[in-house]
Amino acid sequence: MNYLIYTPYRCGSSFITRLIQKNLDERPVTFMDESDFNPPSNNLLIKGHNVDVSILDNIKIDYIFTSIRAPTEIFVSAFFKDIKDKDYPYYYNKKINRKNLPDMMDFFLSIPWHDYDWLCYDFNFNQIEKLTGINLWEEDFPKNLGFNKLTKNDNTLIITTHKTLNYNYDQFKDFIKTNLLFNNLDMSRFSYRNYNEFKNLYTEFIDKIPVSFYEKYQDIDNKVKEKFL
Repeated sequence: MNYLIYTPYRCGSSFITRLIQKNLDERPVTFMDESDFNPPSNNLLIKGHNVDVSILDNIKIDYIFTSIRAPTEIFVSAFFKDIKDKDYPYYYNKKINRKNLPDMMDFFLSIPWHDYDWLCYDFNFNQIEKLTGINLWEEDFPKNLGFNKLTKNDNTLIITTHKTLNYNYDQFKDFIKTNLLFNNLDMSRFSYRNYNEFKNLYTEFIDKIPVSFYEKYQDIDNKVKEKFL
């Protein structure tokens, strides 16, 4: 079986990756990279955020997973996830501490978050449609469940939400067991880096984000929330 996890950044892709890893007899993980992508043909787990799916043209994907989260939550999470990584445009070159919170906030608010494909549903959903023929904006989604399975042209797409993986996992777990026949479903020891690494600072930062930030991205936030959350 070959599995593809293709989500916007910071939507729970690591959770889904580890869930699948726990249930594979062999556990190869290939992160999508256009410059060096030569995977085996079987027992393949691919994870990507902003790579053109045409590199998968010669690979049969049995299951595709994607996950949904409010865009403004993605932006904050991405900021803290790679805040010290110079490869990202939101790299912060000062100390991350309470004293620098005002400066961190000013920097965060100056970033054009919706310009980055790996954080953007327009790019993500376009690639999923290119791969499966499924337009997620046009498909029904049972918000009360927080997950769904769609099949088209021999493609099986499983959609969930970040909230489901965090707060409604037991129900999703039963769904995965039935549909994928997975048995190793205990994810109680999974943890998210932002919370563990920055602890109270991350929460404090979120509490201090001004209303103007949410107003700026209100349209895209509402579009996602009304459809999926």
